[in-house]
Amino acid sequence: MKMIGMAAALVIMAAGISLPAYAQTLSDAEKASKREELRQFFDAAIVNTEPDAPKQARQQLRFTVTGSTRVGYDSNVDLDNIEDEDGFYQERVGGLLEYDPTGWEFKGRPVTLGVAGNYNYLGYFDRDDMNRQGGSGSPFVRLRLDDRFTLEGGYKFRASHYEDQDDLNYQSHGGRLALSHRIATGLTHKGEFRYEQLDYSDRKQLRPNRTFGDAEREDDRYEAVYGVRYHMGRWTTRVEGSWIWNDSNDQYFDYNDYDDFGLDASVSVRTTERWILTGFGGWRNRSFDSRATIPGSLEVQDDDWYYAGGRVFFALNTWSGFDVTATYSENSSNDTNHEYDDLIVSTGFHLFF
Repeated sequence: MKMIGMAAALVIMAAGISLPAYAQTLSDAEKASKREELRQFFDAAIVNTEPDAPKQARQQLRFTVTGSTRVGYDSNVDLDNIEDEDGFYQERVGGLLEYDPTGWEFKGRPVTLGVAGNYNYLGYFDRDDMNRQGGSGSPFVRLRLDDRFTLEGGYKFRASHYEDQDDLNYQSHGGRLALSHRIATGLTHKGEFRYEQLDYSDRKQLRPNRTFGDAEREDDRYEAVYGVRYHMGRWTTRVEGSWIWNDSNDQYFDYNDYDDFGLDASVSVRTTERWILTGFGGWRNRSFDSRATIPGSLEVQDDDWYYAGGRVFFALNTWSGFDVTATYSENSSNDTNHEYDDLIVSTGFHLFF
């Protein structure tokens, strides 16, 4: 779904790939990147506000499977100031498997092995160029250090494939390390560091003279996250701060190098056994290293992105339910060509096993 801002760019074609420079609109690659980052964020936000899926247990084995289908309206598919609207549909299936091997212990406590994965497809009714599918897999190891501290480390692989734009396809791999601490009953906080390398399968590295090199484009992404979660009775509150540094091998004006700082929060209340109401919002600041707002300027692009939304979830029974979600976002930039707003409204049906 969205996240943001890119420099003024002239779309020129070289080897069938949209090349960034300066102009009124974003290149196809920039639009796709912004939409992909936003989709990842909102997928995570929606999952975090769903009721816990029932876990099936087989002695030391626990597993959960979820699936959903949704349709909706997007007022600004490209996330730019032209505002091309369209309807969309999305299919998603995911799962979590956890296992406590017999005889594997740390200080007398069981060691948990696990793997999480998902597959999703997103299609627009009129914008076939933005249709895509993706998936991820993430094995992990969890250690209960004591009654309050838990350490978890893992590896994650993911991939994204566009139906009509091969130069936007990529796969990534990386690792993460997280430490969580239960401060008191219902109150926990967690710190996590992640590293990810994105490898574009059909897009070449952009050299300083605005030509393409022989190497494929690669981005190294470093992320640090700290969050607090408080659960009391029917209420759950989350606040999270994050920092991202993206370092790309594209050398043209360090076009895709940036620092990103963010703050996200959500509040959920289970009003009855069937209804869950959620409000969420946040802010992101993205500052590019060397991307000038206009040719020859010393001012680099700096964007502030704000979002707010709400969600209503109704459980039909213990294994199914549906939701209605609405989200408004706005990007404020020192490059007026990259200021925009967007409204997304959707409804989805969910299954939990």
